[in-house]
Amino acid sequence: MFIIPFVPNLWLLLIPSIIFGIGLGIGFPSIQTLLADLAPKEYLATIISVNGTFFGLGQTLGPLLMGYAFGFGGISSVYYAATGFAVVIFFVFRYCTCI
Repeated sequence: MFIIPFVPNLWLLLIPSIIFGIGLGIGFPSIQTLLADLAPKEYLATIISVNGTFFGLGQTLGPLLMGYAFGFGGISSVYYAATGFAVVIFFVFRYCTCI
């Protein structure tokens, strides 16, 4: 996400887009599998449902928040805000979870 504003050519935009897509393709199924393995079997449906709810909430709020970033600083600020958010979430889940 961070390098997208620096891409000078539209065709070169395929490189970070493909990398991002591969990351999502590997990450989402892995997260679902890990979540299903860690959840107690009697709460599995509830936990998967809550995960889907938060996923949908992120899809709903993401464009709204990025619209504010766009209004604040243009299209580049959208990618910088997304990068910053991803870094913050990484540290929150890396150091603030007890698994």
